[in-house]
Amino acid sequence: MAFPAHVTAEQLLDAMEGVAYLTDLDGVILAVGHKGWADFAADNAVPWLKADAVIGTSLFAALSGDATLDAYRRLHAALISGRRAETVFEYRCDSPIAERHMRMSITAVAGEAGVAAVLYQSQMLAEVTRPALRLFSRDLRASRRQVSEPRRMVLLCSFCQRVAWPIGSNGKTRRWIDATEYYRLGGPSDVTVSDSVCRECAKQVVAPNV
Repeated sequence: MAFPAHVTAEQLLDAMEGVAYLTDLDGVILAVGHKGWADFAADNAVPWLKADAVIGTSLFAALSGDATLDAYRRLHAALISGRRAETVFEYRCDSPIAERHMRMSITAVAGEAGVAAVLYQSQMLAEVTRPALRLFSRDLRASRRQVSEPRRMVLLCSFCQRVAWPIGSNGKTRRWIDATEYYRLGGPSDVTVSDSVCRECAKQVVAPNV
């Protein structure tokens, strides 16, 4: 049976659960599922970030933190090189008032001469409300604010949402703790938050998929 010519990439992405988008081999976003994107934007308090506004922009430009950027570039490269056909992992994407457990699948889309595009799909597995934790507020994000005075930088793992402790510690002395533990130990809220990747997620999520 012939594929309907009038069905567009956007319509296919709209039919997928969660947030789905298609990128070219360089990570430039080609098409987005509008409904899933709108729901994501509303849930993350950025309703003005329309799906059409991200088409033509780089997926990697939206990432902050060198370790996070490097991790996603390596995952993407494994797909476009043909080393992997699909990558699937669970991760966290918390808001100040909710713990969110997510599933990411990244799939190579075959063309006539090899991989032609990459499909990203992020789905919600579970969401649990909790008392507000300011550490997850958008106004603390290092990539979205101009810091007029030097502030303490807190590293937050992009995959598990654990926090590097103590603040300013290096790789030898650093341990990664839950955000609630961070506050129990006296961690301040008046900080700048930057994305990173903890040792455990580097080994269990990134390394096996690149």
